[in-house]
Amino acid sequence: MRGRGDKWRGPVVGVMVGTSCGGSVRIPEQSGVPRGKDLLARSGLNKDAAFTDDERGALALRGLLPWRVASIEEQVSVELEHLGR
Repeated sequence: MRGRGDKWRGPVVGVMVGTSCGGSVRIPEQSGVPRGKDLLARSGLNKDAAFTDDERGALALRGLLPWRVASIEEQVSVELEHLGR
């Protein structure tokens, strides 16, 4: 179940950030987009280790996530392995 604050809606212009589909978006510095720990606290926005290096820099996530970037698919595979034990 998502909390009310999980969806961000607003303009997409400013800092370039890569997307999971290979494109990129612009995020304004003063846009109200959650950054750092605030972003990670929102389950609907948190991709955990799947944030790209560019996203980590633009969204103030450096040092808050594991150093290795892992796709959502890789994360699911690891968790399914854990469940199978």
